Amino acid sequence: YVLNPLQMCIPNSRTRYYLLAKLDRQPNDSVNDTDEFAPDFRHCVPGVNLIQPAADADGHVDFERGIWHHDEVRQVKHYMETLSNEDAEPYRLSPKVLEKYDYVMDFITPEDRRTCCFTKGYTHYAEGTGSAVQLTGVVGKDPKTQENTRYFTPREVANLMGFPAEFSFPTTTSTRQGYRLLGNSLSVSVVAMLMDYLVHRM
Repeated sequence: YVLNPLQMCIPNSRTRYYLLAKLDRQPNDSVNDTDEFAPDFRHCVPGVNLIQPAADADGHVDFERGIWHHDEVRQVKHYMETLSNEDAEPYRLSPKVLEKYDYVMDFITPEDRRTCCFTKGYTHYAEGTGSAVQLTGVVGKDPKTQENTRYFTPREVANLMGFPAEFSFPTTTSTRQGYRLLGNSLSVSVVAMLMDYLVHRM
C-alpha cells in the first residue's frame, strides 16, 4: 500500500509505503523464495472510505496536489494549540530566519487543509522539513513577521500525525528531541487503520 494521511481527511502529507503480511494457516508449496511478483501498489483499503489521489495519463499518482485543499480534509486549526504570547515565544520565527529562508519555507495558515511532511530536521533546517504557520494575513501577499509566524509545536505535530491526546514525551525530552522522534515516526492514524484491516478483515 502507498497511502497518505490526507486520504483520511488529516491535513498532513506523509506518503509512505506499507507492507502487510499474514502467515497462512497452511504452507503454500507452490511459492518459492526466488519467485518474483509484479509490483501492485494500492491506494485504497477495503472497507475504508479514503479520498483517492489523482493520476495522470501514465498512471503516475500525485497524492499532494491531487488532494491538497480537498473540501473533506479538515482545517489545520483543529489540530493547533491555543498559545499565549509567552508560550508561543520559543516557536516564533526570528527576523533573521524570515529574511534568509522565507523563499524556501512552506507557510500555511490555520484555515488551510494541508501541511507538508515533518522530518527530524524540523526547525533545524529550513527547506523540506515541514510547514510553518502564518497566523494572520494571506500567504504570499501579506508580510511575514516575528509576531504572525511560528513553527508548529511538538504537540501540534503529534496531533497532525494522529498521536492520541494522552500521548506525551518524558519530561526529560527536549523540544529538539521531540521533533526528531516525531520526524522519524509514521502516521499513527494510517497505521491504526491498516492494523485494523490486517487483524479483522484481511
